Amino acid sequence: MYDSAVPVYEMLFSLFFWALLIFVIEKITLKSRIFKNITQGGPEILVENGLLNIKSMKRNNMDVDEVRMLLRMKGVFSLTDVKYAILEESGQLSVLQYAREEPPIRDEVLEEYEENRMTILLVDAGKVEYKRLEELGHDEDWLREKIKNDTGEDLENIYLAEWDKVNGMYVQTKEK
Repeated sequence: MYDSAVPVYEMLFSLFFWALLIFVIEKITLKSRIFKNITQGGPEILVENGLLNIKSMKRNNMDVDEVRMLLRMKGVFSLTDVKYAILEESGQLSVLQYAREEPPIRDEVLEEYEENRMTILLVDAGKVEYKRLEELGHDEDWLREKIKNDTGEDLENIYLAEWDKVNGMYVQTKEK
């Protein structure tokens, strides 16, 4: 492409071809969950309840020093402070500390507190996450009923649905 002997139209064709290829791959990734998992992977839990997930670290070619560096970049200097640390698809680390490690809000100091918990994504971009439902021990009928009872919406109208045991269902409907 950088060779002066290559005509300009061939260089432009190469640029157009690569741009088209990237565009097509992005569109396929948005439409196909399987293709997205193959090309981009998914979030991986690296730390759970202060313990390193060695299998996840090996899958992502990471060592302990690298995980600790990412934690330090998030202001966490000990694994014992970490409830969950999740390696995102972008390579960034998301950290959920134990509630006891969070700084208090200025106007209140709590003697009793509720432990932090992760929400579970059950509908992603309008598609039901059957694997996560199965891990919870539920099925699509339970999801439909739960969404209808908690929000009054039908599953077909849902773009995103997160759930946790205490707060129930959080949904975002599809834009029309």
